[in-house]
Amino acid sequence: RLPMVLLATAATVIAAQAVITGAYSVASQAAQLGYLPRLRIAHTSASTIGQIYVPWINWLLMVSVLTLVFAFRSSAALAYAFGMAVIATITITTLLFFYLARVRWHTPLWQIGLGAGILLAIDLLFLAANLTKLAHGAWLPLLIGLTAFTVMTTWQRGRQVVTRERERAEGTLRAFIDRLRDDKHPLARVPGTAVFLNRGKQTAPLALRANVEHNHVLHEQILIVSIETLPMPHLPDSERIQVDDLGYAGDGIIHVSARFGY
Repeated sequence: RLPMVLLATAATVIAAQAVITGAYSVASQAAQLGYLPRLRIAHTSASTIGQIYVPWINWLLMVSVLTLVFAFRSSAALAYAFGMAVIATITITTLLFFYLARVRWHTPLWQIGLGAGILLAIDLLFLAANLTKLAHGAWLPLLIGLTAFTVMTTWQRGRQVVTRERERAEGTLRAFIDRLRDDKHPLARVPGTAVFLNRGKQTAPLALRANVEHNHVLHEQILIVSIETLPMPHLPDSERIQVDDLGYAGDGIIHVSARFGY
């Protein structure tokens, strides 16, 4: 019995590590694609960008596992939930694969229909078999998936709306600077340097626009700073800062791009 216990323990540790690593990776990619808010991500390797640690996800997994164990109290119920999670993942993966094959690879429809028909017939049979266990615990992965889908799509949609409205309010940086230069009544310049953080140099920072519209002044030096994280561990000091005078060298308005490794 002892060897089986040791083997089961080792298998559990390996499976848990795979789940944790996968959760970190999926959460990180979802945040980069705009489907989740920004997360604090710790890179634990100086050579591999995918080797990461996400504290929030780690604590969420721990709480979720403890909740499941105390709520289900039965390995059979957990097995039903696991079975539904596996077959649902396989079915969704099959659908996404054939969608990719058709849209990106332009595979002929008859080949798509033949392959999808065979694989989906098997997948759907297993899925139908697991549906009979829906009331015994198989509902859990469906609920988790629906919740995650709702949260991510809602966040992504809201982010699109906010970004669109913000870009409309900001306007283009080039048009803003041209308007300042062409103004028949130039704004007063006050001593000092003003620093405005911005996502890039395509749009004008709202704080800068508000300062001009409400205070009718400009600082002698204006720095519009953007932070860029590159997919490399380190960046040479000579390449970290890029300065752009935005086409006008003497107006005191420059864009600074600060570039860093992950």
